[in-house]
Amino acid sequence: MLVLSNISGSIFYGMIWFVIPLVIAHQASSEILSIGLGIFDFSIVALGLVLGNLADRVNKRTLVFFGLFLFSIAGAFTAFSFNWLFLIFGFMATTGDEMSSIALWSWLHNLDKTMPATGQYPA
Repeated sequence: MLVLSNISGSIFYGMIWFVIPLVIAHQASSEILSIGLGIFDFSIVALGLVLGNLADRVNKRTLVFFGLFLFSIAGAFTAFSFNWLFLIFGFMATTGDEMSSIALWSWLHNLDKTMPATGQYPA
């Protein structure tokens, strides 16, 4: 599931970072899209701590499902609007992707039998 989540995220961000600069180059007024490229990285930085704490406290399966659902719905709507809604849908899509990714990595960490209780691998 982690592999599929990473592949779908890579395809989504690959399309965003390939198509949006082409649209910016061919439009006269592309201020929103220029800011829109930064919204993807901003949401990762702004929500990393919050989503990490949430993954430690809430059921990981629920977070993965809700994150993938949010990512798919917001990602689909991102393609239909290149105005201020692009910023909102881009933020929501990245939030969903990060929510599922962080929850999946945390879940994998909990399932790892080689990790001792101290949280550090033996030297």
